[in-house]
Amino acid sequence: MATHLHQQHPPFRSTLNTVAGFASRLSIGRRQQRASTALLIVVLFFTVLTFISTRPPTTTLNIHPTTFYRRIYQPRRNSELGSDEVVRSPQDGLDVDGYDHTRPSRIGGPRANVRTRAPPPALIMDAEEELAAVIHFITLMHSNHIMDVDPNLPIPAELLLGFNTRSGDRARAELDNVVQNTWFEYPIIIFSEIHSPRAREIKNIIATYKLLPAPAIFEVDSRSDVDTLTPLLFRLTGAASFPILLIGGKPAGTVDAIRAAHESGALRLQLGAAGAIIGGSEKKKKKKLIVQLSD
Repeated sequence: MATHLHQQHPPFRSTLNTVAGFASRLSIGRRQQRASTALLIVVLFFTVLTFISTRPPTTTLNIHPTTFYRRIYQPRRNSELGSDEVVRSPQDGLDVDGYDHTRPSRIGGPRANVRTRAPPPALIMDAEEELAAVIHFITLMHSNHIMDVDPNLPIPAELLLGFNTRSGDRARAELDNVVQNTWFEYPIIIFSEIHSPRAREIKNIIATYKLLPAPAIFEVDSRSDVDTLTPLLFRLTGAASFPILLIGGKPAGTVDAIRAAHESGALRLQLGAAGAIIGGSEKKKKKKLIVQLSD
């Protein structure tokens, strides 16, 4: 029988030899126990071999990655309506990580027939708001200059403002805050030219009121952005020449109109209404002198 097994299953000859060698090392007095143990080992071995040989073969599912993607991730089309509109649902177009494979690809460009969200509209400023944004920009840092833009067209808000101008109502609230803060910090602004006698006259008139805060004076012809800032200010204020006096963000008019308002006392009322304190700089100097003497 052993010879028959060797012929039918040659690969297992070494295994039987191992079992036989194990049995031969047992004591002579335990010959029956030795035979029973060897037979049990052989039976168990061939039982396992039979079980393994009768299992059905394992099949491998070969699916091309592209086919798998189309089956799992591609959204359904609204074929019933006769259109290619994408039917979106929580199960369509999303993988296990939650990534939307139907969104436009940054590398390959937008995919056809996929609707995307339109970007929020840009913040639109009127002339008064644009003027406040310009003042805010050039006063924010001494090195800020307005260049490489068309002064005859509205300047995009994102070039002048330091916040997200496409955030809807939040952007509008931020702009309102910028306008209010600008005219609060700079209630009186003079755009002039260094050697202009008319500009010198306006400066002298405003100086008589000893305002606090002091007026902000910009010598436009000494700036590197004079070619852009000059027509820009003319467009936003309606002026045709310098000087330009802004009181609370409003142009005060021509030199003749400012002179007449000064003589009639109307200019004093306008300066006070804008938030400037008349005589405030003189009071501040006196208070500082008293503190120094007391020290």
